Amino acid sequence: MNAEYALAHQRLGHGAKIIVLLHGFLGRSRNLASLATALVSRVPDCSVISIDLPGHGRSPPLTPDEDYAAVIDLFAGWFRTLPAPMTLIGHSLGAKMGLSVAARLGAAVESLVMLDASPSPAEGIRSDVDWIVELLLAAPARASSSDAMRTHFHNAGLPRGTTDWLLMNLRHDGDLVTWAIDRLTLAKFAKQFRVLDQWHDAESIADHLAVVQGGASPYITESDIIRFHALGVEVHTLPHVGHFVHVEALDDLVNWFVARR
Repeated sequence: MNAEYALAHQRLGHGAKIIVLLHGFLGRSRNLASLATALVSRVPDCSVISIDLPGHGRSPPLTPDEDYAAVIDLFAGWFRTLPAPMTLIGHSLGAKMGLSVAARLGAAVESLVMLDASPSPAEGIRSDVDWIVELLLAAPARASSSDAMRTHFHNAGLPRGTTDWLLMNLRHDGDLVTWAIDRLTLAKFAKQFRVLDQWHDAESIADHLAVVQGGASPYITESDIIRFHALGVEVHTLPHVGHFVHVEALDDLVNWFVARR
């Protein structure tokens, strides 16, 4: 990454209020298409910008030795090109990167919504994402077709929906399909952000921070909730919902977001 770095992104709507959506690890902007469409429909004065995070989708790749802090500095620089103030809605890794950006941008970010993510280090939490990363790294580098690549994940027991989501990271290379992402570099990057303690950032923007928790997800603990409440941060729990709150409870999420504006 360098000073000329630009994020791939899509914009929906023509309103003056800017809402930026940040997807999770191994995702891409189109994973948030349903959320973007729902927000534009319910918040007509907004424009929704969905981005591909660094190293994901059509955004430039990370280098193997990329440092999280350096990535965030350049990442925040891209946000400074947007009209302010803006609202950020981030899921998982997108929420953690959004928190780092919001702490750097100050008043330019009027609100940050973290979807099922915590400022606490996640290194001790074993989740489906860890298993998915292991399967991803074990997958062949190329295959004759996406169906052939799908077989690898099917045989490992990965659900079809999760497999289809993961295979969005494939691209055609002649007669073969190969990965459009640098799997090993992203796995290394994941290790960096999983050990981060971001409570200092959360404290610095507590007055315009909100959290949505999947009630069936392990990512936000009871101690996290206590700490959020001590800062005056709202934690809205969607019962019986897993980590992908924007998929499993889209209507409930959008209703909550609209009601609090």
